[in-house]
Amino acid sequence: MNSSKAGFVARIALRRLSVRVVYVVHGWAFRRGGLGSFAYAQAERATAPLTDAIVCVSERDRAAAEARGIASREILHVVHNGIAVPERPLLRGRWPDRPVLVCVARLAPPKNLQALLIALAQPGLEPWRLRIIGDGPDRPRLEAQRAALGLGHRVEMLGERRDVDAQLIAADAFVLPSDSEGLPYSILEAMAAALPVVASDVGGIPEEVVDGTTGVLVPRGDTGALARALRELHAHGEGARRMGVAGHARAREGFSREAMVERYDAIFRDLLKKAIPGEIRPELAQVDHVTAGVEAD
Repeated sequence: MNSSKAGFVARIALRRLSVRVVYVVHGWAFRRGGLGSFAYAQAERATAPLTDAIVCVSERDRAAAEARGIASREILHVVHNGIAVPERPLLRGRWPDRPVLVCVARLAPPKNLQALLIALAQPGLEPWRLRIIGDGPDRPRLEAQRAALGLGHRVEMLGERRDVDAQLIAADAFVLPSDSEGLPYSILEAMAAALPVVASDVGGIPEEVVDGTTGVLVPRGDTGALARALRELHAHGEGARRMGVAGHARAREGFSREAMVERYDAIFRDLLKKAIPGEIRPELAQVDHVTAGVEAD
């Protein structure tokens, strides 16, 4: 289970069955604020006892769960998202006079793309060109805002694309101005493509982006800080290139698909051992041994 609403419904439905329940949290709904925050927290507390393991994709989410009394430390785990990362970073040429900024996101309020357009319209950012990949309910409002700010010639709204990898390769920097996040795959994909990242300091993003080393973190909703970060990237293009290379190394070392799979495998095996009667556990240990041998080969 990977979402708050699905998690509530499924855990209640499964409570009478003898099954182990693992709930994966891609950002807590109660951390988004608003009128529903209290209700979401209460619902999470009520259904946590029906859960065998709660997997958070970031340390921030785990800490938030502990702070709000959602669940005990014993059932809380952290497993960072993982992706396939090329062995070597993409080598780009010199920083261009008109750099391309790319954003891959659902066009919905939590992504706060309105702030990005406001920032891009500020003085000193005229060289930047922005490509927004994704679709969603905010598209009409964003298109109207783009026209009102006079950004029609600088901002392309490409909709859903199948060539996201190619778009990342063709870009010079990545941006994600979200108000709330879990641990976004889009940032990991940008890091794998050796792009410097400018993003909000929310959710698990600081666990992906090292401020000043692999990109720049800005306070959420701060259009001035976002504009300054983009000015700095363009003013120090070679430094931006180095950030991208450092981001690739960080993605490869800390966010590999193999590490993610191993961590989930360990959690599932632990739950399985707890569910199996003691006399059968030695046989499970033999399976572990055989599996380890196959992996080693």
